Amino acid sequence: MDQSDVPFERQQKILVPRQFRKQAMIAMRVQGNSMTLPDGTGLPHNCYVLIDVSEYDSRYGHVYAFRTEEGELVAKRLILSKGYPTMSSDNEDHAPLRINKDIQRLGRIYAYTLDLIEFKAVEYRSI
Repeated sequence: MDQSDVPFERQQKILVPRQFRKQAMIAMRVQGNSMTLPDGTGLPHNCYVLIDVSEYDSRYGHVYAFRTEEGELVAKRLILSKGYPTMSSDNEDHAPLRINKDIQRLGRIYAYTLDLIEFKAVEYRSI
């Protein structure tokens, strides 16, 4: 797999402000624009995301980190489409993907940062 195809990159240490710390969190770097809206809001390319791996409730409209069948880590919004749980991109240029037994949800993405200084909450959004 080409490095440009990898949606997350591991980082050694990120100083997370106290209000964004969680007991069971991990941080990853997002590559690509699938979660960026046309107006530039959303998860921008090269941002770092904080993932709460202890959040077991899947709630439609929230953004989660998933491991695909191919082993890729992706950030996608969980929606219900035609009665099936589906991973959806906020950027309409990327097609939704129905979730099957081989796709693993890693946790809810609850915050992001571009500069490792200012962190912003990732909000619920209905699609």
